[in-house]
Amino acid sequence: VLKPPTEPRGLFIAMDVSEGMDFGRSAQVHWLPPASTGQSNITHYLMSRDDGLTWKMVPGGGLVNTTTIRGLVREQKLQVTLRAVNKVGPGPTTKTSAYNRESVSHHQKMKADGANHLDWPMPLANPFKAPPMAKALAAGAVAVAAG
Repeated sequence: VLKPPTEPRGLFIAMDVSEGMDFGRSAQVHWLPPASTGQSNITHYLMSRDDGLTWKMVPGGGLVNTTTIRGLVREQKLQVTLRAVNKVGPGPTTKTSAYNRESVSHHQKMKADGANHLDWPMPLANPFKAPPMAKALAAGAVAVAAG
């Protein structure tokens, strides 16, 4: 029986912060495919930046797992809602958000390579455990993963 796919997994945002800047002008959004495709291939993903009021198709089709958001400004809250679509229709959503700033008091930093670092909200249960997807980031990105 065909059905819509389940929600994408592991959604997170990685801010691209250039050297000497304290915020990112762009961000990479990353995710893993749904646990179930609903017995039909994923045709594409839909992304919303306004909590599902409007949706845009993510370029690249059903095999893509990353996209770039450009034109960000300092202190901007970036909220992303994502859903997978197959020939039956869209599946349930998953969402995450991040603030476009560095905040030493609210984040734990980990040196990745020289002056570059990864940055994520400190989990309440275990302040020394990094989100699993943080290891996948390229050096130089500032990642903020939702808890």
